[in-house]
Amino acid sequence: MVKPDSSLPPRDPLAFADAIVRRASDPQLRRKYGERARRRMERNFTLSGCVAAYEAMCLGLLAGKLPDEIAEIRHRYTTSTD
Repeated sequence: MVKPDSSLPPRDPLAFADAIVRRASDPQLRRKYGERARRRMERNFTLSGCVAAYEAMCLGLLAGKLPDEIAEIRHRYTTSTD
């Protein structure tokens, strides 16, 4: 999961808009976030990994589990090393 910007107050649309403008106007910051996003996508969303997660989700749902009870799904979307 993408880590939230800790300097961004929750539920503050003006602060969110300011953060977007700040990132859009700073080429180094855009590059940093872009590179981080690319690494995360390459690491976490390979074809084989997505197929395995989809299979785990289907099997879990067929077994009567809720999506948040399926470890492979919960882990995939709630962890990040960035």
